[in-house]
Amino acid sequence: MFIILFINIYLMDKDTSYKKLYIYENIYKVNDHTQIINFIDLNNIKYTENNNGIFLNISILNDKIINKLYSIVYN
Repeated sequence: MFIILFINIYLMDKDTSYKKLYIYENIYKVNDHTQIINFIDLNNIKYTENNNGIFLNISILNDKIINKLYSIVYN
């Protein structure tokens, strides 16, 4: 299953914008998305799902959520 992210990096501070862009550009490198999917479900983050994967708009997520997603994708 793939996770596809939508991002709008305008109007964000530099640190948050960097982390969102990093997540967007590197999430495909994660071998097992189970941890990310569990995190999304645990935090009641809205997403859509179809045969192509999960679609998530990270532009609307708060900094706390972005920081955790970043740490999951980075590691």
